[in-house]
Amino acid sequence: MIKEKYITYLQENGYKCTPQRTVLLSYFCQHKNKLISVNTMMNYLKKDNRHISLDTIYRNLSLFVAIGLLKSTTLNGKRLFSLKNNLDHQHMFICTECRTTKPLNFCPMGIVQSSLNDCSIKSHKFEVYGLCPSCSWCK
Repeated sequence: MIKEKYITYLQENGYKCTPQRTVLLSYFCQHKNKLISVNTMMNYLKKDNRHISLDTIYRNLSLFVAIGLLKSTTLNGKRLFSLKNNLDHQHMFICTECRTTKPLNFCPMGIVQSSLNDCSIKSHKFEVYGLCPSCSWCK
């Protein structure tokens, strides 16, 4: 049911739901709230989808980020991707150990905007890094 919401969003933004896009969205739905590297995704997808290329994955990830299906971040020099829990504006906590993400229920832009009231902000991204309860317990 969740995957259909993202497929509908893709189609509402004027894009076809190709078999490759469906496979990628299914993968992200199975790994919800996790940051995934392209290499991890490629290794997993190659098992059952030998026809999917790295170029196809990169192209579709870029598209998904551009239209707001995925969020992207860089952690320890690696670009990582995660499915947005909702298709609205979102900020997140990222566990630096297991790469689990948790959405934040607020946006700090009001505070930032008030201190930059003479600036015209075009975009923003807010991420908090640390250890989740499971990883904190191990450390």
